[in-house]
Amino acid sequence: MNSSKPKRSQDIESTSLPDGYVVLVNKKTNWAHTLTPLGGLVWEFCDGENSIVEITSKIEEIPEIGKRDGFDEEVSKLVEQLDEEGFFDEE
Repeated sequence: MNSSKPKRSQDIESTSLPDGYVVLVNKKTNWAHTLTPLGGLVWEFCDGENSIVEITSKIEEIPEIGKRDGFDEEVSKLVEQLDEEGFFDEE
């Protein structure tokens, strides 16, 4: 993975649930991961175009969310976890 700009793998199928949660399924490994609604937003911005700082900033610009102390660390940890589980491209 290009750690500076995480990019979702083509092998991942994502499904948004009615309650806002997002289920990710790695079609190669059959491994699933459930994201909170906020985690789902992070996932959407992991398109290979945004750095962790940019992802954090874009989400904090959403009026219903706003600035949160330590949010950049939360985003970094989530991206790291998803990377370890094989949800990003290897580039």
